[in-house]
Amino acid sequence: MFGFPFPVFFVIIPGAYHVEQWLHCNLKALNVRFTRASGKSEWFWFPAAAFAFPVMAIFWGLYAGLFWLIITIFSLQNGTL
Repeated sequence: MFGFPFPVFFVIIPGAYHVEQWLHCNLKALNVRFTRASGKSEWFWFPAAAFAFPVMAIFWGLYAGLFWLIITIFSLQNGTL
């Protein structure tokens, strides 16, 4: 198969194994066998990004909300808010 890897988005998720397995299960129809080597189930057609991106964006939103909460708490403790 002709093609090249195209990184779409990344996010660091604690316990990512379960999220990855859930995504693999739901995106099975878009899975493509790109190589016979290790990691052959890690390749998907580009339209899979339309489903995976919102899932990863939710985690980025949670991180942003947690960061905002920490900044707000420390600002209140220091009296700068």
